[in-house]
Amino acid sequence: MSGTFLGFVAFVAGVALALVDGRRGIVWAAAVSALALVLPVFQIAASEGALLILATAAAVGLFWYASRVAGRYWPQMGPDPTISLGVSKGSLFGPRSVRAVSSVVSLIAASWISLNIPVAGSGYGSGVLFAVSYVTIVAGFRILLAHSVEDLAIGCTGVSLACAATVLLEGGAAATAAAGSVGCLAPVAAIVVGWMSGRSDRSDSRRGTEPADSGRATA
Repeated sequence: MSGTFLGFVAFVAGVALALVDGRRGIVWAAAVSALALVLPVFQIAASEGALLILATAAAVGLFWYASRVAGRYWPQMGPDPTISLGVSKGSLFGPRSVRAVSSVVSLIAASWISLNIPVAGSGYGSGVLFAVSYVTIVAGFRILLAHSVEDLAIGCTGVSLACAATVLLEGGAAATAAAGSVGCLAPVAAIVVGWMSGRSDRSDSRRGTEPADSGRATA
């Protein structure tokens, strides 16, 4: 498979991972991370590894939805996980703008890694290592630049999936069990955010307002 194509898909997905936010941000983060990683993993670890990445991303969506529904029936209300802490809505350079810059920095770093570190069975410049490196670095920046619980969970999801992909790149299909244990952080993060979102929905309904679907940061 063309390394250029793998790199392009990873770049588009990585930029989306850097910018996505809102109540369903973690679900979209899992989807775009899986999009960036599934083809490189398939190239090294065959269908077993690719299915693991897709199943983990699907579990994020399922657990997020289930925990959000459960949170709505919890007797106590809770805070909105998308609320940005300490950032003014009128900021010239809001969180999304900073994350856009971080995606460019991540592109440079991931390109250097892919050109200077070999991956067994794929060779230099194949795009395999670039995809994993780019998702890892972008997700790491999301954790470092997090202004809300949702931001932190999105970053943890990307890192978890990228680390699972790294294990598969190192060990191939035989490392599926180990990769699965590494990737379990993503569904756990989805449960936490979904639970908080459900409790926040309950707070909104008590006040007679519609549940907010954002905490969208100003660009």
